[in-house]
Amino acid sequence: MDGLPLDLLRPIVEHLKDDVRSLLAISLASPTLRVEGQRILFRKVTLSGLNSHIKFFTSVTSSGKLALLVEEYEQLGLVDAKLPQEPFLGLTCRGLQAMVNLKVLLFHAFNGLASTQILRGCTFQLEVFGWASRDAELLVEFLLTQPHLHTLMVDWKVLELNTSSICPGLQALHGNRNTITAFLPGRHITSLKWSPDEKESLLNRPIDHLPQECGHIRFFSFGGLWGRPRFDLVMLHFRALEVLRLIGLYSHEVCLKKLSLQLCFSLTVPCSQDLQSLSEIPRLRIFILSKSPRSVQNWRGPVSLKSRIDFFPQLFATCNALQRIDINTHARMYQRWFRDAHPRRYIYISEVYVLSDVL
Repeated sequence: MDGLPLDLLRPIVEHLKDDVRSLLAISLASPTLRVEGQRILFRKVTLSGLNSHIKFFTSVTSSGKLALLVEEYEQLGLVDAKLPQEPFLGLTCRGLQAMVNLKVLLFHAFNGLASTQILRGCTFQLEVFGWASRDAELLVEFLLTQPHLHTLMVDWKVLELNTSSICPGLQALHGNRNTITAFLPGRHITSLKWSPDEKESLLNRPIDHLPQECGHIRFFSFGGLWGRPRFDLVMLHFRALEVLRLIGLYSHEVCLKKLSLQLCFSLTVPCSQDLQSLSEIPRLRIFILSKSPRSVQNWRGPVSLKSRIDFFPQLFATCNALQRIDINTHARMYQRWFRDAHPRRYIYISEVYVLSDVL
């Protein structure tokens, strides 16, 4: 295969981009295939745990060519409170500085380590950035160097910091209410994922004070690890929604305890006030209902099959623009319902969030 021209060889290797074992195998077959295999293997890297993190950063600090290949890096699972400061921090800092072509950086947990200092000296220009750290001042310092950032994922802590000049081109924002308060005003953000913290999730009255820019949001995901308030408590701020994702669903029984019977009288199946509210969103095209991450061990869809059959046609009838409903039925599977009575089908989670459908 080494005799093939590169313009023929490269598409063949590219076809294996989701097959890590095959890419590793061909990387051992010949020098040319090794170069092509490494180009794909190091382009987008997602790892879990300290050992894999250290091995990867040892590789990229030992080879400048490999470091230049990395465009996306996501780290999951650094949750050990006894993580060593060294070689961890020094190695990570050197590795990040070497990855000058990095466009996507997602670090989900440093578990309290003063982590943002390792971003000092980095020259990459990110488009997507997600960070878990308490170092708000250092994070502001880093964000000021990232004018091309269009997606930011942080749980903000310090509202006193001035964030008005940071990341003017943001289009998508993920975080808690402090994140919304700090980064939504004055920006043209159209995609918002609000993951309430523990205190926010307990709110049980309408939320009056949210930035007026919420009225420009077209994609809204609401909920997270700690749950969320009822959607109708924030709905009035999000009148331009076209795509709504709710994580978790209040049952009819909970709804009856929290609300008067008068508000719930039209429910004919065990669905919630959340679903009743959807008819008040005039542009809603896509509704996504996901299971709460806090109840993944005992898997049961947020709405039973009988309730879906009974209630979803009513939902389409009352929501004039609604075209489809995707409902989480298994760990990584959704069931897709259509307005025009096409056969319902099951899809993988990767098919739920297709950018062309969302925005």
